[in-house]
Parts: sequence; structure tokens; C-alpha cells
Amino acid sequence: QACFFHIDQFDDVTDTLTLSRDLPAVPQAGDTFRPIIGGNFRSAQECFGLAVGGQIPELEAVACTNVTGVTVTKASGLLGEGNIYVSYDVTLDELYLRRDGEQNGVGLDVSADLTDAIVFAQDAQAYFRINVIAASLPVGNTSDIFTLTCPEAVFTPDFEGYETAEGTGGKIRYRLEVLRNEDTVDTMVDLQVYSGKPTGGPTTITSSQSLTTDAGQFSVADATDWPARSFWVKNTTRTDCRYINYRSGTTFYAAAADSGLRGYTAVNWEQSDNVQVMSDVDIAVEVPTAGQFADPDGEITPPVGVSFAEHASVNDSIYIGDLATGEMIGVWRRETIVDNHRARKLIRCDTICLWS
Repeated sequence: QACFFHIDQFDDVTDTLTLSRDLPAVPQAGDTFRPIIGGNFRSAQECFGLAVGGQIPELEAVACTNVTGVTVTKASGLLGEGNIYVSYDVTLDELYLRRDGEQNGVGLDVSADLTDAIVFAQDAQAYFRINVIAASLPVGNTSDIFTLTCPEAVFTPDFEGYETAEGTGGKIRYRLEVLRNEDTVDTMVDLQVYSGKPTGGPTTITSSQSLTTDAGQFSVADATDWPARSFWVKNTTRTDCRYINYRSGTTFYAAAADSGLRGYTAVNWEQSDNVQVMSDVDIAVEVPTAGQFADPDGEITPPVGVSFAEHASVNDSIYIGDLATGEMIGVWRRETIVDNHRARKLIRCDTICLWS
């Protein structure tokens, strides 16, 4: 489902649109789903895996520094975030992949040039897709280390500052993202989905004003790496949440919660309560009927028959199971935009999907 973007201006000489905010990702050369032909698609290019050393290899292949002649074109999401090692054995003429704390996977024969070859990690499921120029391989044993991360702000747009105005009561919008197994042979095994969330470690409340349904403030023990403004906090002690207008050091200034936000009932927060950063979105899964989903009835009309909740980690993901060839599943996103919302850049709440 498409996202709305406000247009600042249009140049009819160059046919160029200038948007109020950047798109989640720059449209790639070769895309065919342009808005001018009624596309409503971000891109026609392959879905991204993990970023390798900060680069998305599907957009630009990542070259190994020491294992010359090898470039990475995709990093499987099953590898997970963290360090990954690519090593070359000159005697065996084989390439290996290894994660921290694991042994090498099965070696890949690189005695000849390869295109879109797969080298597996120890579990024989997570992988790198690579290209190899055999004549450029090193003359001795060597290795490279990369840091893998989930790409940020690739599919999810920044919420815009004028989504709501003061006194309008805020806005809740819904978007449908469809996952389809386009492979003609392999099943997507153990598919699970969750959303990203901002950085910042769990902490405790050290002092607070009365924080029930009205706006209020509270202080925490540690707010290192937390966002500075416009973010959500979950109180895991009270099973409640608040929207934070801004943070000054370790003091958070919360918006009014009325009777409750995002399906929670507003209660008073107290000293020693445990709190953590919360994802900006709630998600739910819908199974299509006869291979089709109902057309969304506008962005503010909730879908029928689905139950939303925050799922913001691999340990709290929605488990879908196997998705056979040609099958699809719908992931609904609920975005709660409070009264007089203020936007921030680089909202990390992309939908993250893992499978083998």
C-alpha cells in the first residue's frame, strides 16, 4: 500500500517533484513502478537483506578488501546483526563464511569465476551471495571481517510534522505490506516478522509527577542513546505506554494519554517502574482470502478482523510459519500519531522478516 508524501513543488520543465521529506529509499535505476504510471510501489528491485559494513549490497556490491576478487551481492537476514568473517584457503581454493562463536560453514569452490554463488555459514541456511573473479584471488590465506546490520529507513517513511495540528485529537493510520514467496521451487521456512525500534537500553523511573491521563513528566536512571524527541516509551511494570514530546537529559516530557494509547489503559506511573524504548508502530498479520486482500478503505480506516500489538524484537516476533511458493501473507502496520505530533528523522520501524 502506498504512503502519502506532501509535495513542495513541481518543475514542469524537468518533470521533477520536490517532496517535503526524503523518500525512505532513493528509487533505483531500472525501476518500472513509477508514480506517473500509477505504480504505488517504492521499487521493483529485489528486497534487501542485511547491510554489510554499512552498505546495502543489493544496491551496490560490497568488495572484500583482503579476499580480493570477491564481492558480496546479498547478506541473508538469517545471519543476524553482528560480525561475519569471509576467509580464503589458497591450498583448497575454497571460500568460507563464519559468524562470531561458530565454525566455518562448508567451503565453496572458487577455482573458477562465479556469479550469484552462495556460501553458507555453519547452519547451512544463512548465507552470503557473492561474485568471484578467480584470477584476482589472493596468493595466500587471508580473511575479511564485516559488521552486519539491519538497513534503516529503507521502506518506512519519516512521519511528517504536519500529520496533525494541535487540538485535532491526533490520527491513527494503517498500511498493508504484502509478503509473497516469488520463488518457484523453495518454501520460505519458519517465516517470522517484527518491527524495528529506536536505540536505547531499558531503565527505571527515578522520579515522576502524577502521570495518569494528563500530560506529565518523569525522570529515568539512564537515557543513553535514547531519541531526543517524538518517541514512545513502554512501562513494562504497569503494561502501559506514553508518547514523549521531548527529552531533556534524563527527564521525559509526555503527551496526554487520555484514556489510553495503542490499546493500553492509562494508569499512573511511579518511581522504580521499569521502562524501555517502544517501537513507533504496532503490527498484525492477515491471511488473504482466495489469494486477495480487501482494498484498504483509506489510510485511517482500521482493517477488519486483525489484532494489533507491538512486536519489536526477534524474541517477540509474529511467527507465521512456512510460506509455500506463490503464497502470500499481509502485514498490517498501525501508526499512532498523537495530537500536535512532531516528526523526527530516521524512524527505525521497518518491517523485519526472517526465514530460512
